[in-house]
Amino acid sequence: MSDNIEGLLSAYERGAFTRRQFVAAVSALLSVPAIGCRHHEAQSAGPFVARGTNHVTISVKDLTKSREFYQRLFKFARSEEGDQSYFLGMGSTFLALDALPHVSGVDHFCIGIDGFDLNGTKQKLESLSVNATVEEGRFLYFRDPDGVKVQLSAADYQG
Repeated sequence: MSDNIEGLLSAYERGAFTRRQFVAAVSALLSVPAIGCRHHEAQSAGPFVARGTNHVTISVKDLTKSREFYQRLFKFARSEEGDQSYFLGMGSTFLALDALPHVSGVDHFCIGIDGFDLNGTKQKLESLSVNATVEEGRFLYFRDPDGVKVQLSAADYQG
């Protein structure tokens, strides 16, 4: 895990993304349970049961160059290519690269939850005064107090 954080820090120092994006990426990385670590069950007041970071999506200027970079560094379990995106599978999670020629950095991270239902989850968020939006008719997003974009999905969503 420290290698991943080191890589993120190096990218941040090179200006690949903003401080806010760096903090979001490290937060997402740290929220994934580590194998073999002891975890203490803590009771939370939140209505959703988080099962881990489902994925992180990075906006990249050159999809081919970024894909080749990540594949040179890591052995991914699977990969899929979309029209303007590339998905790099890591066990039950994945790293998504989206081609946006004028923007680079962490676009959003996704938390997989139990019992995800698009409309029901949106209504529950709104009852908690969280403004949630549906994109492409199937993706649910909201922004945290610092403006970081967060997606909610089923815990087993695979992109």
